[in-house]
Amino acid sequence: MKIFIASGNPHKVEEIKAIIETSYENLNLEFCSTQGIDIPEPDEPYQTFMENARHKAEYYARFTGAPTLSEDAGLCIKALENFPGVYTKDFLTESGSFENAFSALDKMLMEKKNHAAYFVCAAALYLPLKNNFITFEGKSSGGISFPARGNKCFGFDPIFVPAGYSETMAELGPDVKNSIGARAMAIRGILGQLIIL
Repeated sequence: MKIFIASGNPHKVEEIKAIIETSYENLNLEFCSTQGIDIPEPDEPYQTFMENARHKAEYYARFTGAPTLSEDAGLCIKALENFPGVYTKDFLTESGSFENAFSALDKMLMEKKNHAAYFVCAAALYLPLKNNFITFEGKSSGGISFPARGNKCFGFDPIFVPAGYSETMAELGPDVKNSIGARAMAIRGILGQLIIL
């Protein structure tokens, strides 16, 4: 079976492929990316990660005609009422860069004692021939730490310290992230369901 990974972010695509390869070595699946395919990027109009993930998977499947995997992920900071949450991408765009986003969050948390946070990743695999979804949501708990540290991962990983560790995810690196991270949980949850179909 050929499955399209619906993402224009090369870091995400490589991370998803690495999760799949290390978790299911003998799985007879072929994974392709929508990178390089001229498909207009869809909006993300919903209030939950899973609704957005399902929306994007079904949207891209109209172009690919094949089972299509999409995900929606974000950083939720408890002291900020789970901001940026589902609006993580919008927050980053408005900030202009990750460095600016880190600085803005640092200022927001300056007077807050609790820096607890968690990453959410909702993944949805749309099967167009069956008009059906396989879904799974992963959650990775931890806390926010400034200044940003590490360059082994991407996104908000340089300021996120996963529970049970003293280093940021970007210091720990992809092996740890692909073991305990929210995206890894979500992708493994999808593939685990796919195997038993």
